[in-house]
Amino acid sequence: MNVFYVGTGGSDASAGTSYATRKLTLTGAEAVATSPGDIVYLAPGTYRESVTLGASGGNTYSTGTITVTNGS
Repeated sequence: MNVFYVGTGGSDASAGTSYATRKLTLTGAEAVATSPGDIVYLAPGTYRESVTLGASGGNTYSTGTITVTNGS
C-alpha cells in the first residue's frame, strides 16, 4: 500500500508521497496510485477536472481510496 497526496501548490512532476511533494491534480495522483490499497489524500481546494479511475483494486473486495482532508 502506498500513500499519495494532492493539493494546490503541488506539481504533477513531484513524487506525491508527502504533502511537501504533493501532486497538483487528481489525474497526476491516478497515474501513480496504481496498486490495490493505494490511498490518495486530497487537500481542500478546487479541482476542475474529470477523472475516470482505471482500476478499483485487485478484486471486488479491494478498492482504492480517495480521502478529502481537513487541512494539510
